[in-house]
Order: sequence, then C-alpha cells, then structure tokens
Amino acid sequence: SQWKNNREELNSHGTRNGAYHFFLPKKDPLLQAKHFLKNYSAQEGDLPPVLDVEVEGKSNAQLIENMKIWLKKVEEVTGMRPVIYTSHHFYRTKFTGQFNNHKFWIANYNRNVSNLEDEQIIHWQFSDEGTVPGIEGFVDFNFSKIEFD
Repeated sequence: SQWKNNREELNSHGTRNGAYHFFLPKKDPLLQAKHFLKNYSAQEGDLPPVLDVEVEGKSNAQLIENMKIWLKKVEEVTGMRPVIYTSHHFYRTKFTGQFNNHKFWIANYNRNVSNLEDEQIIHWQFSDEGTVPGIEGFVDFNFSKIEFD
C-alpha cells in the first residue's frame, strides 16, 4: 500500500530503487505478471525487477514453468531481465541449472561467503537483524557483487 509513496521518496533523494513480486506458484503466473506490471512501470535507472520465490509449488516442474512464464512476460514489457530472490535451499535443490540466463539474490543467514563464489549469485542477504539510523526495527542486510551509483 506504500509502494507509490516509498518510490517517490526514494526518487526524490536520488536513491536507485525497483520493485519485487512475491510469487504464488499455485496462482496463474501471467495474471501475477500483469498485476505486477499494472503497479510498476520501469523508469530510467531502476534496479531490475525481482521475483521473490519462497513458496513450494504443486511440483518443482510446475513451479519452474510458472516462474518462467512470469519472468518472460516481465522482461518483455520492462526490457530488464528480472533477478530471482530465493533461499539458498531452494536455489540448490530446485533452481540450479534451470535459469542459466538469470541472476539470483540468495537469502542465507549462516554467513558462509562461499555463496559468493557462484557466478549466478549476485546478491546475498546474510541477516534480517540489521539496524539503520532513522528506521525503527530490524532491516535486512545484503552483500552485492554490483556497485550501485
């Protein structure tokens, strides 16, 4: 509900930003992509869209197929290849070798830097208990192989 306000605030401060979609694998992926695109329109300088995949599908095959439908539609419309956010467990057991043209943002709180040796992993969320001045409560802490301007 705060998407537009947060985006305007970030833009007013010159902070690069983007959008992510929490994927529901048992729901129509094309309808989810259309909903995402109805609420998000790419702007110059945006970070790539992110597909957040944390829920099991009816099967791994169905989950992967539905993800591919969402990813393809969003890339076609935005012109940006989405990043896939998921747990290290899902990455290892479901997605390795399935999305060779995509980059991953992995949540893994064990502080094992070997995650960064994998070329497909570009962001690593290593904590959900970070603190930042001006923000009440915990925030996620991430390491990225990408430098942001």
